[in-house]
Order: sequence, then structure tokens, then C-alpha cells
Amino acid sequence: MLKPLEQFICDKCKGVIEDPKLGYVEYLGELSEPIGKMIQIRSGFKIVHNSQEKSCYFYKRSVEQKTLPLSDFLNENKFSMIYSYLDEGAILSPERVSVQIKNIREFTDFARRLCIPYYEEARCYFDQAIADEFFDGANEFHVYSVQKMQQIVEEYSDK
Repeated sequence: MLKPLEQFICDKCKGVIEDPKLGYVEYLGELSEPIGKMIQIRSGFKIVHNSQEKSCYFYKRSVEQKTLPLSDFLNENKFSMIYSYLDEGAILSPERVSVQIKNIREFTDFARRLCIPYYEEARCYFDQAIADEFFDGANEFHVYSVQKMQQIVEEYSDK
């Protein structure tokens, strides 16, 4: 079992990132300039290894590649980091680059990985749990609860 919110599964090699200090968040950020306003379109959010032993980048040859240490998303400022990807906020001037998420479902999955205990491991079993009707009767809030994620890990990790 993974240590919730401490260990992650690398999106490239599928190996365990044992320590957040050995991981990076990687994404693409392309600039668009419709009608005189700069917009940064963000997409392709990945959690990958980044250490001397193993680097598992997806976008290493792309000028749009952006990376940040995974540990930056797991400290007391994690929610500030995540929300800033959705909107820079009213405090910054209107001249700043505005942000647009290309695929909100992809981004939401990424945010859940960083915020919901057991989600990272449970997502490996979602297809099997759906096939077994594990989620039947769950609403949109309960389906991603910590309790539900922990139940999935306990139920399916030994199979």
C-alpha cells in the first residue's frame, strides 16, 4: 500500500515515487493571444520521477514544458498552488497572463491525486471497481471520499 499523499505512481514508468523530493509535476503551458490579451493554456499534467537515478519526463523536448518539484504541491501551500493553476486571482493586475485549463477533468484528476488520501492508489483499481459495481448508489461527493478511496485500496490491492 502506498503512503497516502507521500508516495505517488510515476505517469511515465508506472514505478513508485518513494519520496516527493524525487518527483516532479510536469505540464505544458502554451501562450495564446486572442484579441490583445495573453492566455496561458495549461494541459498534460503529469507526476513523474526526477532524480539522478531516474528521470521520466514526458515533454523533455517541448518548449512548452513546465516543471515544478512535486514537494511544492504537498506542503502548507498546496491549495494555493493548485488554485493558481485555475485562476491567478483578483489580486494580480488585469494585464497579467490569464490561465485556461485545456481539459478540466484531467486537471481535477491531478488535483485529487495531490489532495485526497488513498486516491493515488485507488485510481489503479477504478476500472475493476466499476465493473464490480462498487460505486453503485454513491453520489458525486461520496464517490471520491477518503473512506471510499481507502475501501477500494483495501478491497482490490490484494487481488
